[in-house]
Amino acid sequence: MATLSLAAILAENARRRPSKTALVEGGLRLTFGEVWRSALAQAGALTGLGVRPGDHVALMAPNTAEFPHAYYAIAAAGGVVVPVHLLLSAPEVEHVLKDSGATLLLCHPAQEATGAAAARALGVRVVTLGAEFEKLAADAEPLTSYVTRDADDPAVVFYTSGTTGVPKGAVLSHFNLVMNATVNAFDANDIRPDD
Repeated sequence: MATLSLAAILAENARRRPSKTALVEGGLRLTFGEVWRSALAQAGALTGLGVRPGDHVALMAPNTAEFPHAYYAIAAAGGVVVPVHLLLSAPEVEHVLKDSGATLLLCHPAQEATGAAAARALGVRVVTLGAEFEKLAADAEPLTSYVTRDADDPAVVFYTSGTTGVPKGAVLSHFNLVMNATVNAFDANDIRPDD
């Protein structure tokens, strides 16, 4: 069986163009190398929290710099990312956590009240993105590389909106997501290094 990781997308860009801008948020500009080092440090923190390959880690955060850092940290640690929609109520978040089998919720401070209430009801640990997660990452031994997974292993579980019933998780594999990124970058859009 072939091995692969969604984290390879960021790792390869960090290897090939470490000083190129990867992430922009307002005045914040981070390079591929900086984002990858941060992801490896956070992956070390996740490993220290007991996250093992195949564990589902929920991520409840807006479209801020914290999201891709945590997303790639989960992937680098070999975990399965479970994005949690920000408009869900606590009982709806609870359903996603329970249904996915998430063992940890990484939650942005703006969503902490809702996320923590849902996680507490299930006994799921919550780590707040920002100062708390950064402290754990600073104290942890960073991973030296990403954990490889079988290409067909789950990488992400996206939940449907549930407008016609209970939300259901759609499982996407490492191979599916890496191929999607590759086709998007090189076939559909002809992305070049300066884009």
